[in-house]
Amino acid sequence: RGGGSHSSFFKQLPNLQEKRYQGSDKSTSAELENLFKEAIDEQAKAIRAGHNTRFVVFFDEVGLTRHSAREPLKALHHYLDNPEVAFVGISNVLLDPARMNRAITVRRSKPDLEDLLTVARGVSGSNIADDQLLTALCRAYTDVIGSSELKEFPLYAPYGARQFFGLRDLYSLLRHIFRLGKSQPGDQLQIIHKALERNFNGIDFKSFEILWTIFKKHL
Repeated sequence: RGGGSHSSFFKQLPNLQEKRYQGSDKSTSAELENLFKEAIDEQAKAIRAGHNTRFVVFFDEVGLTRHSAREPLKALHHYLDNPEVAFVGISNVLLDPARMNRAITVRRSKPDLEDLLTVARGVSGSNIADDQLLTALCRAYTDVIGSSELKEFPLYAPYGARQFFGLRDLYSLLRHIFRLGKSQPGDQLQIIHKALERNFNGIDFKSFEILWTIFKKHL
């Protein structure tokens, strides 16, 4: 937040403004070009007005655009070779060298239970008294990801549970559980089941029943 930050260190840095884009197999190069142009124009206006502001294009799910017949990622080449604004792209799959060689690539290793718990405590806004529940939920998530039963269902093929459910699903689940627990105190199992239906669904009924059984085993 630059000058609006509570940290004396970050006060010295520019205020950062995001231009977000959600990738999909329907993405086009024109959409990306327009987004970069908007970011570049708005950054130039801010600088002319004397504001210490910089813009960043935040591209979520870059990997989903790989199968687009429109080849939208070609639009990135010019803006990465001649950067006028910052760029951050997030992908669950490796991209081809033509894109990755134009930026710094940061790969995140598979999190262990302690890694999951560290982030879970932060995103859920929980306290130390909730650690037993958080540990149970993180263990259940790890089991779901590795479940051989779920991988047998056609919905998951050829991805498997690991690709179908990601960390954002777990973190959204945790926030949902603790939010419901505060606003609608009651049966904990019912709250968790409701949160799972909201955040770990999009699957057939039989698959969800297996998923629910895995979670119940740890609770």
